[in-house]
Amino acid sequence: MVRVESACSLLRLGDREGFLILLSALRDARPWIRMNAMDTLKKATGKDFGFLPDGPPDAREKSVTSWETWWNEQGRTFEFKPQ
Repeated sequence: MVRVESACSLLRLGDREGFLILLSALRDARPWIRMNAMDTLKKATGKDFGFLPDGPPDAREKSVTSWETWWNEQGRTFEFKPQ
């Protein structure tokens, strides 16, 4: 939990170092961790890729794969919005 909160804080400040931690948190077993990570990612990027924290595992995984693709194609140069 502390790791996810730290990553949220980094991304809220516009620091991309928190992104990959939050991306992995989308696969956490606890829905509230997934929700917190998704809320921060969406606010920082304006994207959600259809991720539903309480959605079925296969749908969540498809969304996470979309996040990973986005990160590999655009995320490293994307200007995150400080919150």
